[in-house]
Amino acid sequence: HVVLNYLYRFSKSFQGFLQEPFSQQGQMHATLTIPDPPVASTPATTWDTNCYPDSGATNHVTSDSTNLMTSEENIGHDRVFVGNRIGLNIKHIGYSSFPSKFSSKLLSLNHLLHVPDITKNLLSVSKFARDSAVYFEFHPTS
Repeated sequence: HVVLNYLYRFSKSFQGFLQEPFSQQGQMHATLTIPDPPVASTPATTWDTNCYPDSGATNHVTSDSTNLMTSEENIGHDRVFVGNRIGLNIKHIGYSSFPSKFSSKLLSLNHLLHVPDITKNLLSVSKFARDSAVYFEFHPTS
């Protein structure tokens, strides 16, 4: 089983971390933290290569197309709506996977959405748990 730590959830100063961010080889460790919710990009926003579990997300989302191992161009007009109700265009829909840090199991990111204007890579907690047959465990910071 994979356990994702939910540390520092309410710390405004904590920026979050990931042992290794997405890479072209699709590897990512399963120890993640969650900072503030995602926002739409603005000129002043810097790009973040970490991956953030999001219990409210219905899909996995990345701004970097190289995070998709396989993909197809999104022909429709589908969008991802973020907290400020802005709709961000989905350019590609694909797949990625990475090895578990705790077992030989390969963990899957099915239906990974490439949304160039998203500022944070999001991991849908429910979708990831269902697709990879894992669970998340959340702990208080104390």
